[in-house]
Amino acid sequence: ATTLPTKIIVAAPNTTQIEIQVDKNLKKGYNLTLKIGINFKKWLANIDFLTADEATITNNIVANTADAFFMLK
Repeated sequence: ATTLPTKIIVAAPNTTQIEIQVDKNLKKGYNLTLKIGINFKKWLANIDFLTADEATITNNIVANTADAFFMLK
């Protein structure tokens, strides 16, 4: 391929669970607002959008997901 994709859709069954460290003491039974950040450089690391096929791109995005999200203060 010589053109970059304009859209990549990652859908079930391509899911992953992430755990985010929460440095605050949270109280049970209260509504909380959490600010979550994403490091796109980590999320899209080692993905060659120009030459990789869709399955490879999807697998790499899913594999990188857990390291890309973090809690904002």
